[in-house]
Amino acid sequence: MENNLNEFMDGRPKTWLADQTGIKRTTLNNYFKGIPPRLDNAYIIADVFNKSVYDIWPHLKADDIHKS
Repeated sequence: MENNLNEFMDGRPKTWLADQTGIKRTTLNNYFKGIPPRLDNAYIIADVFNKSVYDIWPHLKADDIHKS
Protein backbone atom coordinates (compact mmCIF):
# COMPACT_ATOMS: atom_id res chain seq x y z
CA MET A 1 0.00 0.00 0.00
CA GLU A 2 1.32 3.38 -0.97
CA ASN A 3 2.35 5.58 1.93
CA ASN A 4 4.20 8.81 2.68
CA LEU A 5 6.31 7.50 5.56
CA ASN A 6 9.63 8.31 3.90
CA GLU A 7 8.49 11.87 3.23
CA PHE A 8 7.61 12.45 6.88
CA MET A 9 10.78 10.75 8.15
CA ASP A 10 12.75 13.66 6.69
CA GLY A 11 15.98 11.65 6.61
CA ARG A 12 15.69 10.25 10.13
CA PRO A 13 16.51 6.56 10.61
CA LYS A 14 13.76 4.02 11.17
CA THR A 15 15.20 3.38 14.62
CA TRP A 16 14.09 6.92 15.52
CA LEU A 17 10.50 6.09 14.63
CA ALA A 18 10.73 2.81 16.53
CA ASP A 19 11.94 4.70 19.61
CA GLN A 20 9.21 7.33 19.28
CA THR A 21 6.39 4.84 18.82
CA GLY A 22 7.43 1.71 20.68
CA ILE A 23 6.68 -0.26 17.51
CA LYS A 24 9.24 -2.90 16.56
CA ARG A 25 11.55 -2.04 13.68
CA THR A 26 10.55 -5.21 11.84
CA THR A 27 6.92 -4.14 11.99
CA LEU A 28 7.80 -0.63 10.82
CA ASN A 29 9.83 -2.08 7.95
CA ASN A 30 6.70 -3.92 6.81
CA TYR A 31 4.77 -0.65 6.81
CA PHE A 32 7.52 1.06 4.80
CA LYS A 33 7.31 -1.81 2.29
CA GLY A 34 3.60 -1.20 1.84
CA ILE A 35 1.94 -3.66 4.19
CA PRO A 36 -1.11 -1.95 5.74
CA PRO A 37 -0.68 -1.03 9.41
CA ARG A 38 -2.68 -2.16 12.39
CA LEU A 39 -5.20 0.49 13.30
CA ASP A 40 -3.62 1.32 16.65
CA ASN A 41 -0.15 1.56 15.11
CA ALA A 42 -1.41 3.79 12.30
CA TYR A 43 -2.69 6.28 14.87
CA ILE A 44 0.50 6.09 16.96
CA ILE A 45 2.67 6.80 13.91
CA ALA A 46 0.41 9.62 12.73
CA ASP A 47 0.55 11.19 16.20
CA VAL A 48 4.37 11.24 16.15
CA PHE A 49 4.29 13.28 12.95
CA ASN A 50 1.30 15.36 14.06
CA LYS A 51 -0.53 14.21 10.92
CA SER A 52 -3.70 12.29 10.19
CA VAL A 53 -3.57 8.62 9.29
CA TYR A 54 -4.78 9.62 5.82
CA ASP A 55 -1.87 12.05 5.37
CA ILE A 56 0.47 9.09 5.73
CA TRP A 57 -1.67 6.44 4.01
CA PRO A 58 -3.77 8.45 1.50
CA HIS A 59 -5.44 5.42 -0.07
CA LEU A 60 -6.22 3.65 3.18
CA LYS A 61 -9.64 2.03 3.46
CA ALA A 62 -11.19 0.39 6.51
CA ASP A 63 -10.83 -3.05 4.88
CA ASP A 64 -7.05 -2.56 4.55
CA ILE A 65 -6.33 -2.05 8.24
CA HIS A 66 -5.33 -4.96 10.45
CA LYS A 67 -7.41 -4.71 13.59
CA SER A 68 -5.69 -7.39 15.64
